[in-house]
Amino acid sequence: MFLDLVIAVCAGFAAAGPVLLVYRLLRRKPSLGVVLGVAAVAIMVVATVQRYGWADQAAARLPPEMVVIDRLTVRDPFQPLSYIVPVVDRLVVADTASRRTSPAHPDMVAMEVVLVRKGRETLVARHLVDCAERATTQLPADTRLGPGPLPDGLAWFGGVPDGLFEAACPPA
Repeated sequence: MFLDLVIAVCAGFAAAGPVLLVYRLLRRKPSLGVVLGVAAVAIMVVATVQRYGWADQAAARLPPEMVVIDRLTVRDPFQPLSYIVPVVDRLVVADTASRRTSPAHPDMVAMEVVLVRKGRETLVARHLVDCAERATTQLPADTRLGPGPLPDGLAWFGGVPDGLFEAACPPA
């Protein structure tokens, strides 16, 4: 967040520089309103580009085994543009390298799902995906898929992005 502020302020100075140079070449006294206006517009443009470009940049930096399965958007009253074009502020990513299966449960795949948020802690959760029923549940950290039955008390839920099943389940 602090780095974003520094970048925006630098953009303001960078935009004001050529305006001051033009005034100097014309041998006129710089208009404070024009210089500050140009700097303010530059700061707003850079801040908007940073805010809207974050998700694509973060997704591009992910290793190939990390697959973006959903982009969660937000609308913020302090950012009126977000009501026209919602801002992606979280990425839901499946770690395909963490996929595990068990011969006792051939339709079940255990894998890690990662929630990436700008400027916040990245959250990792282990999920058990039922490819046959198209449902998923979050697994406790110490649970392993083995030859025995599944743990009791798992809360299965549907309505999950199709990307999770595409990343977890083998093609039919």
